[in-house]
Amino acid sequence: MHGISAALPECAFAAERVGTSATGLPGGEFVTEGEYSHPWPDDEANRCPGRADRHPAIKLLARHHGVTSDELASAVTDLIGDAAEVTFSSNVGMLEMSVPGVTKASGLAEVADLVGVGARDVVAFGDMPNDVPMLTWAGLGVAMANAHSAAIAAADERTGSNAEDGVAAVLKRWF
Repeated sequence: MHGISAALPECAFAAERVGTSATGLPGGEFVTEGEYSHPWPDDEANRCPGRADRHPAIKLLARHHGVTSDELASAVTDLIGDAAEVTFSSNVGMLEMSVPGVTKASGLAEVADLVGVGARDVVAFGDMPNDVPMLTWAGLGVAMANAHSAAIAAADERTGSNAEDGVAAVLKRWF
């Protein structure tokens, strides 16, 4: 974080913690710097600005209002290399960073293993770079019509948008 702050002083950070405020975490799901703002409607009950505690974090969020998420990801990856998984789920200058190897694919692989399903029998849908590992891991990776170019490149096929019931169009092959 310090290296990113030094190179990109306009960045503000938040840590997403395990659980939610509904599960009793004091101060909410996110520990944030005062300058940090979510790209979605902010719920003050879900934040605790500037106050850290001992609840484990699952990812670090970085926000920079002056660049796109693609630009921020490129700059941060140049700074930290493979020290963290760097990805994003919106293009509003926000990154998500996690421990190397912790992705949607690793989570989906764990669940599939628990229920005895192999990767080749999994269908995954996605639209953003944070979905890329999952789309490539699954036996069938499907990008939504309005997907980011990285998700489209990683997918086996493309379907309609959410508004066009793109997921349903693929699923009705089997149901």
